[in-house]
Amino acid sequence: MINTLYLAPPVFFFIAFVFSMLGMGGSQLYIPILFWLGMDFKTQAIPLGMLLNVVNSSSAAITYGRKKLIDWRFAIPFGLSMILLAPVGTWVNISLPTKPVILIFALFTASAATLMLSGWRPKKGNLTSSQKITMSIVAGGILGFFAGLIGRGGGSFVVPLLYIAGLEAKLAAATSAMVVTFSGLSSFVSHIFTAA
Repeated sequence: MINTLYLAPPVFFFIAFVFSMLGMGGSQLYIPILFWLGMDFKTQAIPLGMLLNVVNSSSAAITYGRKKLIDWRFAIPFGLSMILLAPVGTWVNISLPTKPVILIFALFTASAATLMLSGWRPKKGNLTSSQKITMSIVAGGILGFFAGLIGRGGGSFVVPLLYIAGLEAKLAAATSAMVVTFSGLSSFVSHIFTAA
């Protein structure tokens, strides 16, 4: 394990570089890698994966924010609902054995991968203001729950949802980086407090 640990920093750097451009944190790769390196899935891999996720997505969000690419009309309701529901997901995580959590993580990740590899491209929508807020709150709550449960920030789903809501692709990626930061931070803090 000691030898393989030396491979982690360059691999994580590459993951961070690629995923920050996509508006994602990279936890879908951080967590399995940490688990394969010998860390406990629930008590070590998920919290550390979320911490790396937050560092990556927040640095990207700061860069996007300086360029005024973040649409706060989406980021705030999305982020707030994620912050509120992530602790609920963390509580469920604690209540479940490790294997079901790994299974849910795998299914969630497989769904995101299938969505990306299928070639499906969402049609840009033109939702009303109330529809945008409703979508942000509902989707944010669901993804926030999963962030707490399995340590996934949900960027794979946030970007297409924001595009469907009417954001340009670049704005969707930028706003997603901020949203993923919200969910990751709430999930990480929840896991730390429950571990304590």
